[in-house]
Amino acid sequence: MVKIVKIMSFSAVLLCFGSCKEEAAVFSKEDINGLWEISSAKRNGKKTSLLRGGFFDIKADGSIVTNIQGDTVRTTYSLENDIIIQHVEPTIRYKVAYLSGDSLLLKTKIRKNELELLSLKSHEN
Repeated sequence: MVKIVKIMSFSAVLLCFGSCKEEAAVFSKEDINGLWEISSAKRNGKKTSLLRGGFFDIKADGSIVTNIQGDTVRTTYSLENDIIIQHVEPTIRYKVAYLSGDSLLLKTKIRKNELELLSLKSHEN
């Protein structure tokens, strides 16, 4: 009897951990539309000023204008749950790690660098 209780308890714990996966948040284009100015950035876990003046202008028409790779470029994007996919070569995928009101935290990898970009929504757009 004790063996059965232990097996059932162990199975319940496994079931709980197996079903407690973190689900990806789902955002709509309306949630992320607007001009987002990078207020702080980390590259490979260390604060960097390299992206000072960087921005994302995410448009309702499915386009995105950004200067985070140097030149200002306009491309298209798509949104899959919590991932913004910028259609450039090579494709850039931004994970929306946090979105609330006028704050947006994006995580991405560009040229072997892990980037965290905290952006604030501009009210001038």
